[in-house]
Amino acid sequence: MNARIYAKKASNYGYISADPLPSEQDLTEHYSSKYYNAPSTSTYQTGYTDEEIQQKELRAQLVVHSLQHAYGKSLAGKCLFEVGYGEGFILDSAQKAGLEISGVDFTNAGVMRMNPHLNSFVAAENAYNHLDTLVKSNKKFDFCVMQNVLEHVIDPDKLLVSMKSLIKPDGLLLINVPNDFSRLQKLALDRGYIDREFWFGPVEHLHYFNTENLPLYVQSLGFDVLDMYGDFPIDIFLLNKHSNYVMDKSKGKDSHKARVVLDLLMAEHGIEAYHHFCQAMSGVGIGRNVCVIGRLSKKQG
Repeated sequence: MNARIYAKKASNYGYISADPLPSEQDLTEHYSSKYYNAPSTSTYQTGYTDEEIQQKELRAQLVVHSLQHAYGKSLAGKCLFEVGYGEGFILDSAQKAGLEISGVDFTNAGVMRMNPHLNSFVAAENAYNHLDTLVKSNKKFDFCVMQNVLEHVIDPDKLLVSMKSLIKPDGLLLINVPNDFSRLQKLALDRGYIDREFWFGPVEHLHYFNTENLPLYVQSLGFDVLDMYGDFPIDIFLLNKHSNYVMDKSKGKDSHKARVVLDLLMAEHGIEAYHHFCQAMSGVGIGRNVCVIGRLSKKQG
C-alpha cells in the first residue's frame, strides 16, 4: 500500500485529499498493527524526556482550558469523549479538571505506555463501530475531542456527522489537525528553502487542512466556530539553512528540542497567556497544527 502513487484532489471546502484513498480494511490494519506498536513514529515514541512530557501535558491542559473558555461554565461533572485518545494526555488532563472521561482508539498501546491508569475508561476497537453503538444508544457528551484524527480517516464527513449526533445541544466539538499547505510551507517551497511538499504523505495523512479551510469546513457541517488556535510554528526553522530539518534531517532533533523549550518558556506566563499566543498563531495563518472549537449551530433546528 505504501508503494502506491498518490495524486492530490481538492475538496469543495478547499482542503486537499489524497487520491485514491485506501480501503477501510487496509487503514484499520495499518493503525492497529503498526502505529503505536512500532518502536517509534514521528508522533509517538517509546520514551520521552521530562521536558517533552511537560510539553505534552501543557498542550493537553490547553485543550481543557480552551474548552472551558468557550463553554463559559463549570466543567465539573461534564462528560468528555475523545476519538483517537493516543497516549491519553488529554483524557488525563480532563479527568484532573473534574470531567467524566471516555474514548476510543484502534489500540490502547499508547495509553498503556504513558497513562495506564486510564485504561478502564477507554475502548480499543474500530472507532466507527464504537461510534455507531454510541449513536444507537442515544449517548450524548458535553465535549467531543479529536486531536490529529481527521487527517487520517477515509471519510471526514462521515466521522463528523457521527460526532454531531453525540454532542449535547450546548456541547462543544474540538478538532486539532496539522496545518498543511500553510502560508509558511508555501513560502518555504516558493523561495526554494525546501525542494518538495514534505507534509504530503499518504497513507499516514489522507486529508490536508489549514487555518483557512478548516473553519469553513466545520461551518459547512453545521457548527459555529467559537475559537481557533495554532501551536508553535516549527516550520520557521525551514527558513534558516542551519536549522532546515527537511533538507538536512540531522537538524530535526534540535528543532524539536527548541520547540519544546520555547513552549514551556511561554507557558511560564500562565495558560491563558499561552492560549492567547496560540490564537495569534492561527490568526496569522501559521502554527504546525491548527485547532477549532465549534458548537452546533442553532440554525440546525
